[in-house]
Amino acid sequence: MIALQEQLLWPLEELLSIGREVRKTRALFTRVFEYLDKPVEIKETADAVTFDKSQMRGAVRVENVSFSYPESEKPTLSEISIDVPAGSSVAIVGSTGSGKTTLGYLLARLYDVESGSIRYDGIDIRDLSFDTLADMLGVVTQEPYLLYASVAENLRFAKPDATDEELINAAKIAQIHDSLAALPEGYDTIVGDRGYRFSGGEKQRLALARTILRNPPIHDSLAALPEGYDTIVGDRGYRFSGGEKQRLALARTILRNPPVLLLDEATSALDTKTERAMEAALANLSKDRTTITIAHRLSTIRRADQI
Repeated sequence: MIALQEQLLWPLEELLSIGREVRKTRALFTRVFEYLDKPVEIKETADAVTFDKSQMRGAVRVENVSFSYPESEKPTLSEISIDVPAGSSVAIVGSTGSGKTTLGYLLARLYDVESGSIRYDGIDIRDLSFDTLADMLGVVTQEPYLLYASVAENLRFAKPDATDEELINAAKIAQIHDSLAALPEGYDTIVGDRGYRFSGGEKQRLALARTILRNPPIHDSLAALPEGYDTIVGDRGYRFSGGEKQRLALARTILRNPPVLLLDEATSALDTKTERAMEAALANLSKDRTTITIAHRLSTIRRADQI
């Protein structure tokens, strides 16, 4: 009888475990479908303007823009105007909560302005096709998101047809190639929530490399990974530091070669030495490219044409 009870114990525990997983999964899917059922607020117009990247100059004009979040008692931005000539560098500074990042959201059209207008090369952002806006603007945020995929796949998210040479070049510019090369599987290392966890600085560098891909150094860091660029990163893979994430994100953006580069505290997680190397790389990268930098550190914005 005791032996029979022991044999039944494990299957019963498995059944209880399955029940718990079913409840968790049901709650998860409920939240997912609640999100999917939300109405789409940002829409592309039927006659949206589309033009080739070769025609883009990168001029940006923010004119009398006001915006407030839902249920907010006061506007986050009120009649903001900025003129950014094509190829120039502009730094946006201000105290915490002053609306710097909100302006970045509007420039990327994550929200629509309540009044006023934002124009790229003279065309209202609301009239641009989504594909044209994606080609026009490359964004690197303070906390880049990495997919649960390999480093190389995370970079190619910005430019699917990028060659290995382009990946490495973007990573070198973003100062993260060495870190990536040292990963167990290099650029094939899985990263993201269930993969390798980068530090804040590593995330920013990876995001920068991703940005560079849209114009192609984190390369040295990547080359030092166990499997180089094939290292799997993310929640269940190799975990980058914050600085490595930032550099990888920048490399990913650089791969796309966007006419306009928006950096929202993109180097905040980097140490002083890496930031200096990044400054030199960004200065070279920003030549003939419109760069809008949102930052707190004066060292980050000292080369800007306008502050």
